[in-house]
Amino acid sequence: MPRRYLLFALTGEAADAIQRIRVEWDPVMAERIPPHLTLVYPQEVNNEELLLERVAVVASRTAPFDVSPGRVERSNLGGVWLRVLDDSNTWSRLRAKILTAPFEPYPVTPHVTVVHPRTSPRSPEALEAMNGRGIEQTSLLDEILYTETGRRGTRVLNRFPLEGRKA
Repeated sequence: MPRRYLLFALTGEAADAIQRIRVEWDPVMAERIPPHLTLVYPQEVNNEELLLERVAVVASRTAPFDVSPGRVERSNLGGVWLRVLDDSNTWSRLRAKILTAPFEPYPVTPHVTVVHPRTSPRSPEALEAMNGRGIEQTSLLDEILYTETGRRGTRVLNRFPLEGRKA
């Protein structure tokens, strides 16, 4: 069954470096969805219309921002991720603005998954090979995507450009 997410697609050299890792260790995930930073998960939302209204408002007031994929770590689900570094704290502020009642936010660490246990059994091997390794490049996040992901891949349902001005 397809699942709907709000996410930021990574771009540039950072995304290319991550995709090379994903193709090697989790080719199923690499084929289904590009490197991304999830903003809102399906299980956090109980009203799609309200979610999209809120996203439109916060995107119009938020400036594009940079993140760095950081270092390889074991994920909370037994996979492998890169913990995302967001010096501006914009990702967390966006979640706080979007996920007020009636939504129920989960405690989430900003990350880019490189090996997911649902799509690859190679997490232990990948972690051993890459633990502590990092991606040094930054990625500019300038658009929130509302997506639907399933076995056949990911499709973008709506785009919300970040239109705020930098201070």
